[in-house]
Amino acid sequence: MSSMVPTLNMFLLQWRAPQFYRDDDPQQGYTFLIGIGVFVLVMIIIFFIQGRFSRSASSQARARTGSRRFSPSSIRRIASEYSLKRDQRKLLTYVFRVNNANDPERVINDPAALDRHFKRAFRDIQVTSNTPEELQQRLVNFFALRNTLEAYSGMGDATPTRLIENTPAVLMADRSNYIVRVISSLGNTVVTEFPRSVLGTSIRFTKGARVSLSFYTKSSKGFSFQGNILGPVSTSRGLGLQIALTGKPIPLTKRMSRRRNCMARCDFSQVTISSGGRRKSSKMTVEKVKNVGTIQDISIGGCLIRTRSPILSGTRLRINIQELDENPQISVLGQVLRTNRSGYLDNLLHIKFIQVPRKAYNAINTKVYGYDEV
Repeated sequence: MSSMVPTLNMFLLQWRAPQFYRDDDPQQGYTFLIGIGVFVLVMIIIFFIQGRFSRSASSQARARTGSRRFSPSSIRRIASEYSLKRDQRKLLTYVFRVNNANDPERVINDPAALDRHFKRAFRDIQVTSNTPEELQQRLVNFFALRNTLEAYSGMGDATPTRLIENTPAVLMADRSNYIVRVISSLGNTVVTEFPRSVLGTSIRFTKGARVSLSFYTKSSKGFSFQGNILGPVSTSRGLGLQIALTGKPIPLTKRMSRRRNCMARCDFSQVTISSGGRRKSSKMTVEKVKNVGTIQDISIGGCLIRTRSPILSGTRLRINIQELDENPQISVLGQVLRTNRSGYLDNLLHIKFIQVPRKAYNAINTKVYGYDEV
């Protein structure tokens, strides 16, 4: 028995177990990887073509509608062109954001579209204001911006873009007027003769001071530029004053605010102002006698009143306007610029407003721009 064990051991060592697996074929692995790569490449090409087609379609749609993406740079360009302050630029951004305007520069040159955008923003201010005081203050800023844009609108293609050398002009600075001539004009910078006093001495100006430069063209049309003092500069004609112009020129004959026809009842009383002496403030006295009339047109700058009461030019009036906008009554202080006869009994009083309270300011602008209409 013992002699059989070594023989069995040798048999087990020589016996081979059957192979239940196959060795991997490298060629099949390479083929599989190449197939995956081709599939990924095809998918990338398909996505690229689809994305390019989508961008092309959206570009064509924007071209058909004429719209562009809203960008802060477009607001900055408008603010610079219209001499808007920082707060006004923010408010203009709010107006366009409320209306989802994609192309502010197109809207700003379309009066009808601009009115639609401002009307919607007006409604939004009414809804989102928390208190009546907040509403009135927000509307004051809102209408100040709207009136600024209105003053620059509709000036036409005949508006001069630059001042011609030797053009006579009137420089207004610190409530004083100085007759000067234009020495040179390049871009937004103009150099005029240095203003002098009646004694011939040079006037001192603070750098950055706000000034206006008024002039007339050869066709006798008057315009006014706004600008800031840059300082003195040497020229071939002596000392000159360098001014940085801002915004577009404003026609001198153009009304600065929009006017609208209306039929609003009013009563008015004459006002006298008496001096209180050197240390006492002036006192305003409103007469008790009231005259009645009808306002036929109105703007934030004044109105036209039809009345049978004879009123002299220069008279100051306290005017109470009934049923304008949603207010039962608003009051303003005005002065009669001139009067005209209308028929046998009626007089037409051309009024310039000299004091308009905040509530009256908002009510008049709401009526003038038609924001009270549904």
